[in-house]
Amino acid sequence: MGSIYPDYPRIETVIIQLAAGFNCSVRMLTAGNITVHSENTVSSYVGNKPSWFIKCGDTTSYARLMDLLGEHLVDAVRYTFEKDSFRDSSLMVACVLSSVCVGSWMLLLVLLLLPVNNHNSRKRLVFLYVLFFALWQTIFLRKVTTTVFEKQYNGNYQNSHELLCMISRSLLLKYCRIVCSIFANLTWLQIVYYMFHNYKQSSSRWIPHWLDNNNKRLKWIGFPLFILHTFVWAFNLFYNDPEYNPISQTYSRKRMGLYVPFVFLEALICILFLFSICYYLCHDFGHTLTYHRQNYDSDGKASFLVSMKHILEDYKQTIPALVYNFLIFLTLIVTFMINSIVFHSALYWLFTVVTFLRVMITVNVWGLIGILEKRERVVSKMTVLGRKITNHDRFFVDPHVKIEDNKRNSGTEEQQRNFGANSLTDNNASGSESNIFHMSLFKRFRDWVTRSKTSKTTNTKSNTENAEEEILELQSLNARSGCDSNETELLRNTIFGRQS
Repeated sequence: MGSIYPDYPRIETVIIQLAAGFNCSVRMLTAGNITVHSENTVSSYVGNKPSWFIKCGDTTSYARLMDLLGEHLVDAVRYTFEKDSFRDSSLMVACVLSSVCVGSWMLLLVLLLLPVNNHNSRKRLVFLYVLFFALWQTIFLRKVTTTVFEKQYNGNYQNSHELLCMISRSLLLKYCRIVCSIFANLTWLQIVYYMFHNYKQSSSRWIPHWLDNNNKRLKWIGFPLFILHTFVWAFNLFYNDPEYNPISQTYSRKRMGLYVPFVFLEALICILFLFSICYYLCHDFGHTLTYHRQNYDSDGKASFLVSMKHILEDYKQTIPALVYNFLIFLTLIVTFMINSIVFHSALYWLFTVVTFLRVMITVNVWGLIGILEKRERVVSKMTVLGRKITNHDRFFVDPHVKIEDNKRNSGTEEQQRNFGANSLTDNNASGSESNIFHMSLFKRFRDWVTRSKTSKTTNTKSNTENAEEEILELQSLNARSGCDSNETELLRNTIFGRQS
């Protein structure tokens, strides 16, 4: 396979070989202030680019050497020699490759240190994806360092075209790019399947039966789209090399008809994945994201600072995670557009950044789903189905207990105060995530004993009062029955006495 960049001899070698035939010496000068001392004058120059100082014995030899240099350089070199731009420099490539290599291994270390219940720990495909990417970056960085960076360092020169030529000719790099693209597509498909596999079947008439649920849509739309994207990308890697124009310093593709579908499919996959995540967050976690605690005080009215404090407590993990993922997605979109449209995927360091961002997004999305699921569990404990319903809560008052009645007895008041204390304790426990999940066993047992004693005391007092009331009622009944019996006996004696 031919090179996308023309091979050329080193200009230092050409000048030195030609100057040796005229007994001239050649010295390379770096940019800066140059002072030339002659017999009578001193000349000063300012050089912005590297230059060569040629010294000959006479002007005739110098003139002939200049003519030969012009002829040989024009024939041997088909473009002008200029200083490498910072964008194309070997320094930029080395810095980015080293940073991505270290970042990929750090990302793998984070996956290994995650708890077992984390999505990234349970998904083996994500771990294999990150591991392969880290190994690929390490191996290729070692190869580039050995074949290019060390060679240029020993030769005291820097040539970005030599580096890009080696990258374009590497079959190992092309195969690794294809495998990495397959891993990225599979992991994103796995995320979409996890988000939508439990959705109900569609009942619309205009939707065909083979697309009536999300599993069938992933099967007949997701897989063919990813397979088509992989094949188009492979054809571009092997049969559509980028070309570099040194005069305009721009990149282009030989077959734009093959490159445009790749850019379209890549953008379509990113847009569909982003839309799926947004829909999933709004549909499944809409209540979780918009939930705000009620009854912060007894009157239901809290100051602005208190409300902001509660909002920060509720969303101290959710908001940073959402903002972080949004910024990573935005960075991926910007870098993808620049790499695909401006440079036609020819800048290897920029392509590496785009690939690394896709790896980060895969890990971050699983982390975001885990954070929102944890938040949903906390919110469910603070709502009707998850928390205790006490008589202190003004939304769930027991109608049989007269809280607002002024004629309630002392036993009812004491019982209501106990209920209020228990409800406040329960509300504080439900409002604080750390009290729910991180309470020690000893403290739980102690609270249970306290509640048991309180309930027993309340029941004992109420039973005692009920017993006293029953005794008083029995005594009154006995007294009434005694009076009735005396009256009956007196009346009978009176009647029978009259008869007698």
